[in-house]
Amino acid sequence: MKNLLIFCTILIISLNGFSQERFRSGIFLHHSTGGNIWGPNGSNTSVPAEITQYNTDHSYSGEEECSMNEEWFPSNHGNEWADWHHLFDGDYPDDDIWPFMSSNKIVVIKSCFPSSAMSGGRGSASDTVSFTTKSVYNYKWHWRHILRIMEAHPENFFVIWTNAPLVAASTNDDQAYWAHVFCTWAKDTLANGMDSEYGEFPRNVYVFDYFHKLVGADYKEKPEYAASSTDSHPNSAATDLIAPQFVKEIFDAAIDYENYYNGTLQSPTLSSPTNNAVDIALDATLSWSSVSGATSYHVQVSTASDFGTTVVDQTVTATSYTFSNELSNGTQYYWRVSSVNSGGESGWSSVWIFTTIPAIPAAPALSSPLDGATDIALDATLSWSSVSGATSYHVEVSTASDFGTTMVDETVTSTSFTFNGELSNATQYYWRVSSVNSGGESSWSSVWSFTTIPAIPASPTLSSPSDGSTDIALDATLSWGSVSGATSYHLQVSIASDFSSMVVDQTVNGTNFIFSSELTNGTQYYWRVSSVNSSGESGWSSVWSFTTIP
Repeated sequence: MKNLLIFCTILIISLNGFSQERFRSGIFLHHSTGGNIWGPNGSNTSVPAEITQYNTDHSYSGEEECSMNEEWFPSNHGNEWADWHHLFDGDYPDDDIWPFMSSNKIVVIKSCFPSSAMSGGRGSASDTVSFTTKSVYNYKWHWRHILRIMEAHPENFFVIWTNAPLVAASTNDDQAYWAHVFCTWAKDTLANGMDSEYGEFPRNVYVFDYFHKLVGADYKEKPEYAASSTDSHPNSAATDLIAPQFVKEIFDAAIDYENYYNGTLQSPTLSSPTNNAVDIALDATLSWSSVSGATSYHVQVSTASDFGTTVVDQTVTATSYTFSNELSNGTQYYWRVSSVNSGGESGWSSVWIFTTIPAIPAAPALSSPLDGATDIALDATLSWSSVSGATSYHVEVSTASDFGTTMVDETVTSTSFTFNGELSNATQYYWRVSSVNSGGESSWSSVWSFTTIPAIPASPTLSSPSDGSTDIALDATLSWGSVSGATSYHLQVSIASDFSSMVVDQTVNGTNFIFSSELTNGTQYYWRVSSVNSSGESGWSSVWSFTTIP
């Protein structure tokens, strides 16, 4: 009896081992649009390449490996939703879907872009009289019918794509909008178990929302993803975009179903921050999906991809974890979560990555113009030192030392700022700079000041000798009025009215000039004066003349 009991125990264990089902191999049934996405289609990747990478990322080998084949199907009919309704009903004997279901655990179906030519609009119940009416009502009817058959075959995992979108030249605003309405219902309402007619969504079905991955705000296929402006087939850019998402979403969902089907606790699905997110705050919150049957979750966070050391290794009852002093600035972290209950712990979720915000940079050091500098040009350039980690700089310039008002308050990416019409003459300005990056803004630099150049002075007014005077002595004195802001005067005396032949051409500090030996008897002279300061030279005064004594 004892030996029989041992034998029966071994037999039960063996049978349980053999009863574990794998949902990791499948078939992708498609026409031309799906063939382009399968790739490589001139792109840098393909669905097979992404499956290889998926297996590598998850360390899947042997019977754990994921795989998929593709086939043009149906080969004798179209692949619109009306056709799939017929196919699952067995109405097309020359295109039999059942052999695919019996020989593949995963079955992926889709329609091509003609399905988005929804000329029937919202539609009504009467549309079902004609299978081929392209209305939202009819499409929902087809999908619910197909899903009921899929749900009746829990030994398979099914993936159904939403519509393939059309380029602008092949559709219109109404058709594009109704395609959007239907695909939104499929992914957000039906797949979330909120369709009042269907109810709870089958666990063995996944909706891949292909439509919304390629459309713009007008619900038409973006030009950058289309073969041409008149050809809605996806191009290489679409393959690059869709193939990785297709593989990840489908096999993640299939393996979750595998766990459910075999009665094992499912792994959570990570949700935020998104994979490869950057500039994550040090008090960020990690979030993941709730798992049926789980009573808690095991969270690990590490700076090492193999989790050889951990920053966080905790069990929580919520579906989130908020950091508190565990993270450092400018650091890349890896994180994963498993589900836990009294029966044990699930496998790990996918590993996601995030990078924290950088440390707030140091304040810059000001360099020019020097503190207290004077005679600074109105188009001067402020300069300061580069700061490690800074991505931009905040510049403030004010006439008030407390910066109560500012006439420059700008952010620049270089280590200089050139004025362009902001400054006034003979004015003292205060300036300061801070460093900025995604982590925040540094404290201000030191406050420096500078004073701008004065305004160029006005032209002087000549006073004596009066214009046209005669019998002027050879040691006469020329005089003119003082000009505010002038620091010197430029005097020219010539025997030519155009000043082409100069007798005197010099700068004087006062408002008069006494001749010594420059003049000759009986000669007519012309003279003029300009005002000078550090900003430059005024225009010339009027030109006066005088004639010396004979």
